[in-house]
Amino acid sequence: MFFSNYSILTILLLMIGFAVTAQDAEVSLSFSSTQIEASVTGSTQAYVRVSNISVSDIEGTLAVTGNREDFYISLDKGREIFLKSMDSVFIPLIIKALPNAKAGGIHYATATFRPKKGNVASATLIMHVRQINQLRALPEGGQLYYQPEDGIVYVPMHIYNDGNAAQNLTLAGYCSDCPFKVSTSIQEVAIPAFTDTVVSHGVKIDKSFIKSDNLTITLTTIYKDGTLISRHVVRANAVKNKHRYTWVQPFDVDAEAQQNQVSASTQYSRGVFSYYLSGNTKIKGLGGVLEAATDMSIWNDHDFFLRNAKIGYRNKEYGGTLGSVSRFSELSLIGRGADFFYNTDAKNKIEAGLLDKSFSLSDPIKSSSGKSLWLSLFHNTGSSCLGGYDVEALYDYDSRLGARKYIVSGALSICRKDYLNLRGAMAVSGQSPGYDMNFFKGGSLELEGSGKAGRFSYTSATYYSSPYFSGIRSGVINTNQRITMSGDNFNLWYAFSYLSVLSKSIYGFEDGSSFFTVRHDAGCSAVFGWLTVALAPYLYREKRSVLLGNGVVGSYSLSAARVNLQLNYQNLQAEQNFRLSLEAGRFSSTSFDMPRFHYRLNGTGNWSILSLYISYQYNNFYVGEAINAGVLNSSDTYSQFTILPAISYKFFNNRLQLSGGAAYNNISNALKTLQLSLRTEYSLTDDFSVFAAKQYSESGGDYQALTTFQLGLVKRFKTIETARSYKLTVQLLFNGSNNIPATAAAGEIVIIGDNVFRTDGNGTIVYKSLPPGNYTIQVLGGNGWYAPKRTLFIDSDTKETIFLNSMSTIRGKLKYLLSENSYEISHKNNGITVHAIGKDGELYSTKTDESGNFRLFVPAGDYLLTPEGKDLSKYVDYKGVMLHLGDTQVMEANILLKIRERQIETKKFSAIGFSAKK
Repeated sequence: MFFSNYSILTILLLMIGFAVTAQDAEVSLSFSSTQIEASVTGSTQAYVRVSNISVSDIEGTLAVTGNREDFYISLDKGREIFLKSMDSVFIPLIIKALPNAKAGGIHYATATFRPKKGNVASATLIMHVRQINQLRALPEGGQLYYQPEDGIVYVPMHIYNDGNAAQNLTLAGYCSDCPFKVSTSIQEVAIPAFTDTVVSHGVKIDKSFIKSDNLTITLTTIYKDGTLISRHVVRANAVKNKHRYTWVQPFDVDAEAQQNQVSASTQYSRGVFSYYLSGNTKIKGLGGVLEAATDMSIWNDHDFFLRNAKIGYRNKEYGGTLGSVSRFSELSLIGRGADFFYNTDAKNKIEAGLLDKSFSLSDPIKSSSGKSLWLSLFHNTGSSCLGGYDVEALYDYDSRLGARKYIVSGALSICRKDYLNLRGAMAVSGQSPGYDMNFFKGGSLELEGSGKAGRFSYTSATYYSSPYFSGIRSGVINTNQRITMSGDNFNLWYAFSYLSVLSKSIYGFEDGSSFFTVRHDAGCSAVFGWLTVALAPYLYREKRSVLLGNGVVGSYSLSAARVNLQLNYQNLQAEQNFRLSLEAGRFSSTSFDMPRFHYRLNGTGNWSILSLYISYQYNNFYVGEAINAGVLNSSDTYSQFTILPAISYKFFNNRLQLSGGAAYNNISNALKTLQLSLRTEYSLTDDFSVFAAKQYSESGGDYQALTTFQLGLVKRFKTIETARSYKLTVQLLFNGSNNIPATAAAGEIVIIGDNVFRTDGNGTIVYKSLPPGNYTIQVLGGNGWYAPKRTLFIDSDTKETIFLNSMSTIRGKLKYLLSENSYEISHKNNGITVHAIGKDGELYSTKTDESGNFRLFVPAGDYLLTPEGKDLSKYVDYKGVMLHLGDTQVMEANILLKIRERQIETKKFSAIGFSAKK
């Protein structure tokens, strides 16, 4: 009867709801589930249940082991457990996939209990790795070339699979110079996890479209399901025996002052024609650079303006400009005049200038408002560099008011360390109204600091100027402080800012105006893949006093508590960029009796050819908005809506560009405005284009909408070189040995600068019309021959002979060595970098294939053969192999990788926790 009851009890224990169970006559061992999915970014928890099903107490060691290279298992070291008869204990288990663990396979964790007396019990848990897809595809560095007679361009693409699963992807390429006659070239590529490979993708070209030395290749890489990975545009150069130096400057319609171009246009609006001519040029010669620019316009058939017109010369020692000049320091000065600089030595520079403050160089409307002059000294490039400082003296005369201003300022770099970067500045000034001898003095002080210590960084900027300071910032107190803690994928920060302005007039008239703002910010941001999220609550206070009339000064204030939420999504591969910002909170103001709610929403986005900006604001955010409502006697709730869509697209091999946009703005207490624009640009050649544009604008209440038409052309030139051009002749010879003479290296590829050559039957190439300068010559090599890269300075017709030396071969294989006590790791063979390091430090590298084989081509000599340590498991030891290679020798050399042996540590564990051994 007792035996029967004991059997029934044993059967009941076997039926306990655990997924995987193994037992013997004394111990039952089981996991809480049959399988788990482990993640690289987080940990997974499981439980091991150990049950003593015997009539006596049991003591033994529990260990859970698995592939230590792919998984972290919290119980991989042995622990002693003591259990009383018929007692059980649940042991928590933490499992985490390590960064190099591959998805797609089945892994096992084995729990083993070894009692001091009795049989061993074990249980098995199936483990899977959560899949992560992360592919990158980049054009391989180096020159691309094509031979017109072949009809195919081979583009090397370096593909990186940083994910933990094997991937299948598609390469699609086409020549955009001949899009109508050649189909897209498709290639399927399979790449294992954690490896990279170089794939040569052949792109077909149409011979009838080859009219120049260069071709444009567009390459697109996509996942097997059609998701875009990347898109790249590369240039391929034609292989020729002779080249002539060519120059083409790409045209950018968005560039405001692109070098070496002339633009002429006419504009028609409301029955009136206007004419515009602008241009600039650069000439290299006379030991320096000569630059000139002009911007002329004729309005209403008689008003002539000449702006941004200047001519200048500069070299390493001195230089100057005549015409339109500007200076931005304590005052913003723009006009017609001259400025000069002179470097007295390597560390000191003097600058001086004077100008007449006129809107136009010709000044037909007598717009001059006075004159200014200045003198500056810079030591060690100024206060932005360690040990540097700058000093400036400035004089300004206002012809309209008769006022005279004098300012002397200086700045100094005090300290430049990682933890402290400190800069200080000060200025003294004087000004007089001109009609009397009263002289008003003023000054300013400024201190800027920044630094970083560990994960913490800070910035600090403080500025003070007296009420009668004659610079732009007079009567200002401003301080901005910020401290940031940076994590791996997050930031925390606190910021404080204060600004107040209370300036005084030297004419004795005070308008009573002043204002100040205070703001406290605290925020955090985090990065989730392509998405960045930021949350920042802040307190804001603003106060402003204005003259309302009849000597009455009105005082207005606003206080608000708000929160700012920002979402920023940026996917460079898909050419997508979106940003959304929401500010909301409650505010109180002198304009309203009770606190009110307000919010503001801003969004920007770019997707391929499209871009969009949109903004909406509900209720007042600043005091100025409340003041305007009071002036207009408006009782409506303030609101503002703005939307700015735009599109830009290129056709016909980027020769035709269409761009258009719109701007709509609706403010509750102001007029609505609408603007529409369209521009068409067509490049007739690489350096000559024509354009047409139309703009329409209207404002609510206008008696007539405004429509403007514009037609023009743009011509671009290369930088003029006054020096001569020269011819470079290069001959390649195979270096002979054993009294065998050198022979011509025919058909070899040579790269000079950005052009590619193939040697003729005599091993010769010719490059004509080169400007003087440095040129790099690289022999592409191959077929067992090589020559080191070299750089030549060309200042005359030059002939260069390059000898190609024969190469030796190292081939071998990776071999793993292990024992029964070695760690369980994956034997990685594919994609391991192998280096051959010469005695003078020269480095030759290759990667292993899926079987661990490798092959290296090196010149004869002594080498250390070694694998790249970061490509191997941390549980692998290796030693480099010393080799001596003769000319054209083929040597076998294997690299031995020894897997380390593990050691078992034990700790005692019971049903009630850890206990000491007895």
